[in-house]
Amino acid sequence: MNISKLNPAGYESRTQQGNKYKKSNIGKTALIGTIAAVDASPYIFKNNAVAEILSTGELLKDVAKMFKMNISPKMIKPFTAIGIALDLVFAFAIGQSIDNYINHKRIAKADTKTDAK
Repeated sequence: MNISKLNPAGYESRTQQGNKYKKSNIGKTALIGTIAAVDASPYIFKNNAVAEILSTGELLKDVAKMFKMNISPKMIKPFTAIGIALDLVFAFAIGQSIDNYINHKRIAKADTKTDAK
């Protein structure tokens, strides 16, 4: 495994034509970090109204009220864990697509520089 691929900002890679460019990981890093901070805020800042509004458990209760359903208090924790996991998966997927867009632009730029020479 190439350990440099774990760099949160990016690492040096090569195009198919062999040109060097800086591969991006910033989209995944930024979105996963943001979602993790938002999801963790209710547990870090207890008795904070803003943090409580952002909690997945409160969101589930509000959605249940909207659809006139009852969620047992026993099921709030598993649903909260599933919600946080889904948040992180979607953040990773969106971050990956942002990184792919950035990387395609950088690959095109790196390949056109050598074509111009």
